[in-house]
Amino acid sequence: MKANLTSKRLTYFVLFFIVFCMLSCSEKEEQVVSEISLSQPEIEINKLGFGKNGDEAGVEVTSNVYWEITKDENVDWIEVSPMGGTGTTKVVITALKNEGEPRSAELTLETLDGTKKTIQVNQSGGDEVIRFFSSDFGLEPVVEKAPVKAYEQWNVVGVGILGTSFSGEQAYIDSESPSVGYETASGANNVLLDSEDSEFSFGPVGTKSNTSFILSFGVLGEENGLILEISNDDENWIQLPYQQAETAEWSMAQVKFHLLSQTSYMYFRFSNSAGGTYRIDDIQLVEGVGNEGIEIDFDALVDDDKPAGFVYFEDRFDWITEEFGGGDYVGGSAIGQYPPTGPRWDKLSAACKPIWNASGWSVSSGYFTYISLGYVQLGSTTSGGDIISPRLNSYISSYPDIPKRAGIGVGKAVNVMVSFDVSVYMGAGGNQDSDDIIMEVLDAGTLSNKVDKEVKIKVDSWNSWRRIEIPVYGATSDTRIRIKYGVASPGGRNRVFFDHLKVEKAVKE
Repeated sequence: MKANLTSKRLTYFVLFFIVFCMLSCSEKEEQVVSEISLSQPEIEINKLGFGKNGDEAGVEVTSNVYWEITKDENVDWIEVSPMGGTGTTKVVITALKNEGEPRSAELTLETLDGTKKTIQVNQSGGDEVIRFFSSDFGLEPVVEKAPVKAYEQWNVVGVGILGTSFSGEQAYIDSESPSVGYETASGANNVLLDSEDSEFSFGPVGTKSNTSFILSFGVLGEENGLILEISNDDENWIQLPYQQAETAEWSMAQVKFHLLSQTSYMYFRFSNSAGGTYRIDDIQLVEGVGNEGIEIDFDALVDDDKPAGFVYFEDRFDWITEEFGGGDYVGGSAIGQYPPTGPRWDKLSAACKPIWNASGWSVSSGYFTYISLGYVQLGSTTSGGDIISPRLNSYISSYPDIPKRAGIGVGKAVNVMVSFDVSVYMGAGGNQDSDDIIMEVLDAGTLSNKVDKEVKIKVDSWNSWRRIEIPVYGATSDTRIRIKYGVASPGGRNRVFFDHLKVEKAVKE
């Protein structure tokens, strides 16, 4: 009897051991081997922080497991977004302008099992000369002259060329008299203007917030017969006098100029005013130095025809409903009897996240912004917060609750009044959070003094809305408004409520 019992126990033990081994093998077979690849392991960016064509610097990461990015603590000139991910993710790298020596940094991508990849970021130094636009009109000679409108091989490079196109009236691409005799002469094709009605233009060329430029081009033809003009809306033009050698041969012409106020885009136009024959080649627009050369003031030309009070953008955040999960802190609640803080902007539900994205509002990396009912909360008890408006271009969302915006027309620059509601948190015991906030004008435009781009505001209003009005000079379709809180009092309690941003046409002075 004992022998039978022992035999059965032995049998059970053997079966248990076999099952354990099978499960162990199965678990080993299910272990995922980390696979991670980069579209490029090294990125070259210019001193402004852009890629060679003016696009944002980034690397596409493909991985079958989650990864995170780390960088050295002393590398404070780079921001990375996102800092982690899985699948196929574009990692955008934003760098501050470099006014010193060339610099490099290394970003490390690491998975949970220790698999690592590195991204080398190299930025040019402050002595780099930025090229905004360059074209040699193609190095493969055309067999016969072709209308500018039908030509495609422009061979264009530069940081401002995204969206640039060419047009012409009685203007042709021709190779009969190739450019020679100056340092950058490329030969092959050039633009031919051979009648008094001939005209050739190109643009827009992005300025990347620069205001000083040098435009050069090869030219063949009599002096003073070829007119060069500049515009920032492709409608109103200012003549741009250039210097040209007195010769019957090809020569290099040049003009240095600076803009009195910042603009996002520029257009250029050549026209034949003398009825002779003119050829143009090797056009190049590069960064200038200081306020050298001719002063260009677009202000009198680019203002639109909208009346004072015309609303370019307005958002009351009515689309932030109870579905988002936030409560109303300011409206009608007794002091201290507030609903819980709503979700942070990046922790929204799957149903609400697309609505937030469609609104166009954004938040800087590292800033804490929370959802309230019908408005937002910037900052927490320990950290600052911010919110950035959409660009002031025209927009209609597929979500009917997102307000459409008329926007500022492309190439226009207008003076606007920016207004918004703000309220600072005060607790039940009367403890008051700091009431210093900052409004910043991003991309295009300045405050009314035409120099500063941010202003510190004393709110002086706790748990009660106050309307703030700030004039902005030279706003364009690229302009964004940023409200940030907590920067003025790091480490303190940083809670402020923000609502109802409105941007309207100001009375021009």
